[in-house]
Amino acid sequence: FRSQSYRKEREKENWAQGWLKVSSQGASKAFCQFCDKNILAGKSELMRHAKTAQHFQNEAQVLGSTSMEQYVTSSQGCIKA
Repeated sequence: FRSQSYRKEREKENWAQGWLKVSSQGASKAFCQFCDKNILAGKSELMRHAKTAQHFQNEAQVLGSTSMEQYVTSSQGCIKA
């Protein structure tokens, strides 16, 4: 068994954009922002995680949610109802 280290360049790959970050739990872990979960940093483990149903659901929830900035206008200081 060979431990994999987190590689920052993977964040730029199509399959990892938007969710992959370095974990606070050490160099052998990655962090999924969509799932709020630490994962082993090996490429195969990361790609396997990206294909899970839970990851897809969380991704849709995060990317499908509207931010409050769309409802607040800074010039008028009011909220659209």
